[in-house]
Amino acid sequence: MEKEKSLGRSFGKAHRAQSKFLDELLKPYGLWHGQLFLLKHILSGGIKCHKELCRNHLIDKAAVSRTVSKLIDSGYLQKQQDPEDKRKSVLLLTEKSQKFSLILQELLDSFQKQALRDFTAEEQDRFFDYLERVAENLAKGEQSAK
Repeated sequence: MEKEKSLGRSFGKAHRAQSKFLDELLKPYGLWHGQLFLLKHILSGGIKCHKELCRNHLIDKAAVSRTVSKLIDSGYLQKQQDPEDKRKSVLLLTEKSQKFSLILQELLDSFQKQALRDFTAEEQDRFFDYLERVAENLAKGEQSAK
């Protein structure tokens, strides 16, 4: 008998596998998968504060604060008072994070290559299209639920 297909179960299984794979790749750098995506966006240059990280990653302030604190403690980020608004603080890159940025894309490419290794180019394109549609559908559902 075939198992019933479940989007939640499949997403959960893929997420756990992604986390485990990335954690292994990141271990030599003292990072884990949850930190990677926040650090990646900070490294991209556009994000400088907690609020933007929360909005871009759809995660709560407490989770972002914990992750940013760990990145600061491990020397990947610095926090300084915003010169334009003394009530806020901004996140700054350190030499350590700038060195890490040189290999970041290599790590992400390794993950993607492993995840999609048995897919043809056409299947990869369709897969990404399907994921985008799922994300859009869920975003629309979130808006209509409010």
